[in-house]
Amino acid sequence: TSDHERVSEREAREAQLAGLTHKQRLRAKHRIAKQQHAMRAHAKKAMAAERRMLAKQHALEQKQAEQRKAMEHAEHLAAKQAAHARELVLKKQDHERKEALRHGGVVAPRVGASTSTSTGTSSSSSGG
Repeated sequence: TSDHERVSEREAREAQLAGLTHKQRLRAKHRIAKQQHAMRAHAKKAMAAERRMLAKQHALEQKQAEQRKAMEHAEHLAAKQAAHARELVLKKQDHERKEALRHGGVVAPRVGASTSTSTGTSSSSSGG
């Protein structure tokens, strides 16, 4: 509340209290003070509750963000691991193919490569 509002409130109270006895005036002032105190206490409690709620919400959002980050990290690692495993398999197959060609043996088709014949025979032609 601004100073102007306080002054006008005080003037209004004084106008109300003008026609009262001293005892009545004291009681009225006390009642008004109690009401104002109650209003302030209520406002304080409401603001504290709102602060708590916002803090809980913020903590929850932070927790969710951390979980999402951890999940993305785990997915990234899994993808990296899978790619590495595929690479190792392909390297192993290439090595086996070269060894087989060196010894004049049957060459197994590379996994994932398109093959014209379904059965691998000794007459399979692969330029190595």
